[in-house]
Amino acid sequence: VGPTRELAPAEAQTQVMLAFSRLLSEIARPEHPLVLAIEDLQWADTGSLDLIDKLAGLENAALLLVVTTCEDAGAGGPTAGLNARLAARGREPTRIALGPLAVEQLTAMIADVLSQTPQQVAPLARVIARKTGQNPFFARQFLLLLAERGLLRREPDGWVWDLAALEAAALPEDALAMMTDKLARIDPALRELLCLASVFGGQFDPLLVERVAGGTSALEDFQRLSEEGLIAPVVGQGYAFAHERIREAAYALLGHRRRRAIHRAVGETLLRAEGERARRIFEIADHLNRGHGLLRGEPCSDASRAGNDEDPGAFDLARLEQLVRVNLEAGTRALASGAPAAAHSYLSVAHDLLVDEPFPARGSPRRSQRFEIELALAQSAILVGAEAQAEATLVDLLARELDHGELGRAATARCWQLSLAQRREEALRCGMDTLRRLGLSLPKQVRTWRVVALLPWIRRNIRPEVFDAWRGREPVSDPRALAAIEVIMGLYHIVYVDAPAAFVLLGVRHLQLLLDHGSHPSGLVAFVQLTLVLANALGKRVEAVGMANRCLELAAHEQNPLRYRIEAITSFSRLWVQDLAALAENQREVIQHALESGDVETADYAWSLRVDVAAHGGLHLRMLEEMIESRLSFAAQWGTQTMSAGARLFRDFARRMIAGPAPKPGETALLDVETSAALDSWSKQHVTALLLVLFGRWREASTLLADVGLHLEQAIPGGWHGPTGRMLTGVSAAGLLADPSTPAGERRQLRRRLNDSHRVLRSWVAKGGNFAAMEAMLHGEQRNLAGDLEGAARFFTEARTIAGEQRNPWLEALALERLAAAALQRGLDRFAFTPLRDARERYLSWGAFTKVAALDARWPELARASAASSGVRRERGDTSASSSSSTSRALDSATLLAAAQTIIDDIRLDEVITRVLRLAVENAGAERGSLLLATGGKLTLAAESSAETGHTELLLSPRPLTEVADRVPAQLLRWVARTSEAVLLDADADDRRFAADPYLAGSRRSVICQPIVRHGTLIGL
Repeated sequence: VGPTRELAPAEAQTQVMLAFSRLLSEIARPEHPLVLAIEDLQWADTGSLDLIDKLAGLENAALLLVVTTCEDAGAGGPTAGLNARLAARGREPTRIALGPLAVEQLTAMIADVLSQTPQQVAPLARVIARKTGQNPFFARQFLLLLAERGLLRREPDGWVWDLAALEAAALPEDALAMMTDKLARIDPALRELLCLASVFGGQFDPLLVERVAGGTSALEDFQRLSEEGLIAPVVGQGYAFAHERIREAAYALLGHRRRRAIHRAVGETLLRAEGERARRIFEIADHLNRGHGLLRGEPCSDASRAGNDEDPGAFDLARLEQLVRVNLEAGTRALASGAPAAAHSYLSVAHDLLVDEPFPARGSPRRSQRFEIELALAQSAILVGAEAQAEATLVDLLARELDHGELGRAATARCWQLSLAQRREEALRCGMDTLRRLGLSLPKQVRTWRVVALLPWIRRNIRPEVFDAWRGREPVSDPRALAAIEVIMGLYHIVYVDAPAAFVLLGVRHLQLLLDHGSHPSGLVAFVQLTLVLANALGKRVEAVGMANRCLELAAHEQNPLRYRIEAITSFSRLWVQDLAALAENQREVIQHALESGDVETADYAWSLRVDVAAHGGLHLRMLEEMIESRLSFAAQWGTQTMSAGARLFRDFARRMIAGPAPKPGETALLDVETSAALDSWSKQHVTALLLVLFGRWREASTLLADVGLHLEQAIPGGWHGPTGRMLTGVSAAGLLADPSTPAGERRQLRRRLNDSHRVLRSWVAKGGNFAAMEAMLHGEQRNLAGDLEGAARFFTEARTIAGEQRNPWLEALALERLAAAALQRGLDRFAFTPLRDARERYLSWGAFTKVAALDARWPELARASAASSGVRRERGDTSASSSSSTSRALDSATLLAAAQTIIDDIRLDEVITRVLRLAVENAGAERGSLLLATGGKLTLAAESSAETGHTELLLSPRPLTEVADRVPAQLLRWVARTSEAVLLDADADDRRFAADPYLAGSRRSVICQPIVRHGTLIGL
């Protein structure tokens, strides 16, 4: 185990939630689904309710059934918020109202117990129904009560009763009265013992009850109570009350004063017991708080604080200090354990005990304790949603004269609270003001020129020799520097997008502190963040990538607890050397590591990055939809909605490309996502412009890009939005320039836009950028406008080739379309046909059915040529040019089968895996692909490929089809093997041939199966 760091309360809570969720994920598997039963949910704290919320978001949630019991508290009950959150995510719980038994059912039950007919017991049943509310448990207890009173007797002919005597008898009127009556009639010693046990809750340790009672053995008495049906043994855990009403009745018999006295005795007994305090601190705090009337609704009176001996809860100064210490320990332990509601309760008690005392001065022995109470109370208040209390506490705390460490911790908590409340500007102000209090030189407003002035310093210090010298330093020990580092680390998430200039300034101040004061785990974060500036502002991308990789390797080697932050930042340096598809896949590990560290913000950032680069990188649109649903589920599950707008934008984009409609002339309001933040609004215009360019709406796209392009470039320096925006700007300008109706005055401006965009892209590529396809595209546009078709074709082909290598089908298709457009402008229709046909196939493999339909509508011969080349007989309607719904799972059969049929006779297993499974999963947008081989007349599963993991696994020992029927549609596969005919089934198809296939019956999926044949013999599927 490597070095660890002290976790913030939110991080601790996340770790606990994640650990428990993963535990259940490991247990809940297809071979043994899991049922989790939780009783009395109405008493659950917010942490428990949050856990259920998280469980509903598990990837294998379908294998987990959570069953709870809960009293109906109406719309304002404690579970209302949980129900609303689950419903919003499409996981509304199924409610089963458990009302009382019907009179007929109760009559049947009583008849069965008394061995009589329902008609015979009907009068008795009506009385019991009235007395028990038709509750089966209380009906049983009532029958026992009648037998004990002699009102129900067993005679030779069976059970008999006197209905008149029963009606006249003074019987309890409700369940609680019934239990009280039952307790009144048992042995007084047993009753006393049961009342004492009731103080411990529904379940108790008999040995601890004995200690509180004075040490006398009571095991026989507990056995007698068990025989009476009042308690029941719990294996390895003592005893539990048979019903909560029994415990309530016993607890009520004690009376208010006696209850408090026993609670105090229990707490003090546990407190004195050697080795018990640390293990049972929560029980100790609960009992002492109840014993002194400190719980909510039982405020500590002034008399008890003064030490009034007549009050059984009275305590002196020593006892007050003891209670404060116990509640502080319980509160901080609960906070670190991911139980903020319990922590808030304990810390509120500690705070209330000291509320009338002034805040201790520096040097006071109680100063540290008071500060810890105030800070932890504010942190727990944030987590339970008590924002007003958290704000008031933190504002009051920051107004005091704090030492450096206290100031850093309080300010970090305040920035976190403001950020969660979406008050990010205030959070930044608070952090900057605190850093000034700690002695850092920071301007009131961070202007761009100040950042430019820092560039020479960054160039001098982001060097291997400076890095190596810093690594050899002793750890930072100066309290002021440590506090400043803590505040800066808390601000990075806020400033990166909202204030990029402040991000650079804080990075410089962070590194200056480290170079001045020594090493620190956050040092690698400071170095790797400034590599972004080195690359983007100074163009030193090769050096930046080298430094970033070195930081990441060192973080892994040293098991730096902030490694996940370094991984997240390093993703931007990978952007310059790695295609977007690979970069999107890398974010999976970043998300996992961030969550394991408890940092939901970084995990959320990595999720946003993953979706954005996957969309720009050309991930199949159906897979993109599924990824976005997972991303939005994550945001809802962990309560991180700040960066979700981008995912929703691309969800609308994907749905438009899959199911339509195509944009109409003049239409720009294409995405139904409300945005408020400036960055989200710019992103919306950017994604809309991409959609418009793909459909050739040059005028509308050009207008949007003129407004947004530079904003995104500056907001996310060094990202993929800038190059993509430049490419879209250039292509839309070229499209308008090719239109003879474009005015001459506008042409000059458009040509300038095209040339400027190409110049910037070329400079980025020269510095190590990863956008050569986009640069080649604009170079092709320039050559085309210059009348050089041969040069244009060369550069468009180069753009198409690079895009293909980068696995980006939309960019590849756009390059082909632009090549075809250049040919069509010159009347070379036959020349244009081939790139148009290839563009159609790339759009089809991307899943852009709306675009394919638009191409087919304009050039019908493209669809005919595609169908003829595939040679595939469809089992269902043609999906290639249809705008099928985004929830369908229809696969791109033409592309997949045509590719599969190109396999030559001399088949090798590795070729089959790479050529069939990769095409099936990546190009067709499938979730999974499987390869089965026919060996010895039997089908065996030889390999599997997953789109989610990108991994293809070759099974060392192929498994017979009979053993893998849960993973593949066995009945369908046998049919294809027997007939040697390919089959394509849509998700909504109802094919009776395969109605009994358990794999298909278990979920609605599209399936495509292609036989592989050599010399007329089936090789595999």
